[in-house]
Amino acid sequence: MKYRQKRNRFKRNLILHTKNPGHECKIAWTIENVLNFPDERLVSKIDLGRCKTKLNLVVKIKSYDNYSEFSVRFLRDDNTKKAIQIICDLSAENLNGDIYVQEKLNIKPKALNSSKFLKIKFADPEYFTMSDPLNEKNLIEPSDILRNLASKHLVMYDAETLSKLYLLTDDTIVVKGTIKVFACCIPKSMKQSVITDLPSQIIRTDLVKDFENAFESGQYTDITLKIGDKIVRSHKFILSARSPILKSYLEQISGTDTESEICIDDIEYDVFLIFLRYLYVGIVGQVTYKVLTKLYEASVRYHVDSLKQHCSHYLISNLEEKRVYKMLLWAHNHKYDDLKKSVMNYMKDHFLRLRDTDVWKSFFKDYPNLDFEVTKLFSVNL
Repeated sequence: MKYRQKRNRFKRNLILHTKNPGHECKIAWTIENVLNFPDERLVSKIDLGRCKTKLNLVVKIKSYDNYSEFSVRFLRDDNTKKAIQIICDLSAENLNGDIYVQEKLNIKPKALNSSKFLKIKFADPEYFTMSDPLNEKNLIEPSDILRNLASKHLVMYDAETLSKLYLLTDDTIVVKGTIKVFACCIPKSMKQSVITDLPSQIIRTDLVKDFENAFESGQYTDITLKIGDKIVRSHKFILSARSPILKSYLEQISGTDTESEICIDDIEYDVFLIFLRYLYVGIVGQVTYKVLTKLYEASVRYHVDSLKQHCSHYLISNLEEKRVYKMLLWAHNHKYDDLKKSVMNYMKDHFLRLRDTDVWKSFFKDYPNLDFEVTKLFSVNL
């Protein structure tokens, strides 16, 4: 049977209480001949009793040269638009009860169809026998699960993919555990218990518009910001509330006889206008990748954490192979450690495609210290 995937759009509701707090079911899904299903998607229905919510457990098996990648996710298969929440405790085991991976998850509505879990790489049996399995002595920060697998010679380190590969005995895996589904069944008498966040959205939208008007109009401004030979008028309360650094500048000139003016000499005028607008409305808008890096620098310099997180998210989500080396060097030189680690994680995820390129080889030849850091990170995360 084919299961058609549909994009779910969830209403953003806050559930105060329900007569039926939720549904709980236990599963034990045995999948045989796992490694004989290359690039296959297997589906198992989850029994929630009388609940109108139709929920499936989906296993994806993707085949590579020497291993198969196994992952699990949930899939809604009903027409209801109710936002549900899932709490589950699931594991992937072999027939002997050896656990390969175990996860406790709290899955929010928006992440329901996209969250993958129980991700594991199973080596082809012949490839596994050609390698040396790991033992407890060469495990880095071993867990009880990993220690058990190593004692039974079921895990190896693959230098080709810089990751751990596992041996699946009997070519059979069992997905088992408990699944709890909440906020799916609300009795008609309880409809008033659902409070949508529409009013708060309207308030927030009006608030953003009002602050944007204050930014655009320049009315009742009380501070001059000088950027090079250009000036911008602003409101002290916005600057002091949004940036600790700008607040300290204001404190330094408060009580003086001189006209209130702050000189900004570490950011370009065009970029500063976008930065200042963000302080008012919390929105960046459409900018180039280069401007996004400038805004990230400004967010760090002026301690605007929300802008830093925003820029970091879009810098990494729009990262491409042609940008990755420049981004790594830029983050390294400016000591942006969090962003640097995210870039290196991107390189780790795309290692097989990047490693054989001439750019990879020449870059790390020019920057051997970064080569050492990248290699170290890859090994620690194995």
